[in-house]
Parts: sequence; C-alpha cells; structure tokens
Amino acid sequence: MSRLGLAIYAGGNHSFYIAGVLKYLRENGLVFDVVSTYSASSGVYPYFISDRYEKGMEQFLKCFGDNRKNIDLGGLFKGRYIFPHDAIYECMVRNAVKEYVYIEDKGVHVEARIILSSFKSNSLLYRIVGLFSFLALMLYSKTKRTRGNYYLDLFKKVFGVCNEVFVVKPGEAPNLDDLHFNIMGSSTLYPFIKIRKYADKYMLDGKFSSENPITLLEDCDWVLSIHGHYSHVPDRENHIMLLPDRKLKYSVTDYSSNEPMVKLFEFGYKDGARLIDKLHGTPFLHRLA
Repeated sequence: MSRLGLAIYAGGNHSFYIAGVLKYLRENGLVFDVVSTYSASSGVYPYFISDRYEKGMEQFLKCFGDNRKNIDLGGLFKGRYIFPHDAIYECMVRNAVKEYVYIEDKGVHVEARIILSSFKSNSLLYRIVGLFSFLALMLYSKTKRTRGNYYLDLFKKVFGVCNEVFVVKPGEAPNLDDLHFNIMGSSTLYPFIKIRKYADKYMLDGKFSSENPITLLEDCDWVLSIHGHYSHVPDRENHIMLLPDRKLKYSVTDYSSNEPMVKLFEFGYKDGARLIDKLHGTPFLHRLA
C-alpha cells in the first residue's frame, strides 16, 4: 500500500483556508499517513489530524479575545506584547497540545513533522542583520533554483542557523513541554524583535527554515501539497499541488476582527469541491470505507 504524505504550506490565518479545504476533502474520502508543515499551521495541525476543524476554529477565536490590534506600541512601556499575534499563538498552541492528547486517546495513526529553525546568538544586532540576510537569501533560493541552496548553506555556517524538524510519531506520546515549545517556536512571529529560548536554542519561525514540507516527505510514495498562495516547490514524481483559484482576500496577519479567519475557513471548504477533482484516480481517495 502506498505511503501518503500531506504537505501544508500556510502561515498565519491562511491556515484556516487550509482547514476548510481539508474538512471538505476528509469528508469525501481523503487519507494520508504523514503531515509536514511549519509556522501557524503547526499550531493548527492537531485539528487537521483529529478532523475537529470547527474545534480548532473555536479555540483560535477564544484565544483571539482582546488581541484585536495588529500592533500595540503601548506594550513597549506596559510589559505587554507589541505584536499581539504572538499572544494569540501562545494560547492557541497550549490548546493544540491538549488536542494531541485527544488524538492519542482516539488511536489516530498520523505522523507529524514540524519545521522550525534556531540560531545561537541573541544579540540584537546579530538578530536584525542575520534575519534580514536570511530572508533575502531565502527569497533568492525560491526564485533562482540554480545556486540558492549554496548561499543558504553558506549563510547558516556564518550565522549558526540550524534547520530543525520536530517529529511526533503515532503511538509514541510526546513530552508535552517539548511539543508546546517546538510548535510555539515554529509559530513565532516577528522573531527579529522577540525570540523564544528553549533548551539552549533561540527558536525561529518555521518559515525561516530552508527545509521544505515536500522534501520532508521523501519516504512517501505520493505527496499532496495544499497552499494558501503560490509557492515554489521542489520537483518530484507523484506530487499533486492544490491552490486557491484566486488570491485569498485577507492577508496572513489580518487579525482586525473575527471575519478573516471565519471567511477563509468558509472559502476553503467551498473551494474543496473544486480541488477534489484533482484527486480522483489517485491513492489519496483510494481507501474509502
């Protein structure tokens, strides 16, 4: 039987577009054995696995609370978050860890591979120069496929950036503190201002890693990737790429109200009816009950 991998490409509230798509596809027979992802989707992935998509939305909106400003400069002087997004994800990830306990109790057998990265120095100058350089190199590697990896590797050697993958295997209950801090590390926003330290590592958002959700699934016979927007992905056989039929209406970090998350989820579910056509005749719809 083919081993099937699901690669999720979405950060911020675009992960709820993915949730809507997956809800429709799962209701119509989608199966997979391994999921790989990064950033905010790593905080929502337990709900992808447990098929409790509305639960994930409910928990996220509960965490949303009073953090409706996209920036709060008063936090500089009052000990609050400058960017409330990080507080939202802290709360969301705490709930996601509890969801994993539910998954284990239900005996769901899906492996998760969460992309993050880290580096060694917490110097402010080092962080600003290093991360902006890293972003420039990542952009280069996405658009120029010839020598992008060479420059990324050189950058990592100079600045000590490490790619990391946190693996959660089915049937092996993870340490919940490890799970929490690694998912939170992969979901940390604005890391040049605030970086989380855990186990002597300074955690960076998984989006900063040169790892790719598809390349993490090399042991899978088929890979399905679902995207919130167009992404440059590595070439491989037996790969199906699902994209929205138009640019998503809301930006990744639009938390000005509940509307972006709710509307993105609804649009994803509706779009799933179109996207499922690409899966007919593939193993992803083969194991129907």
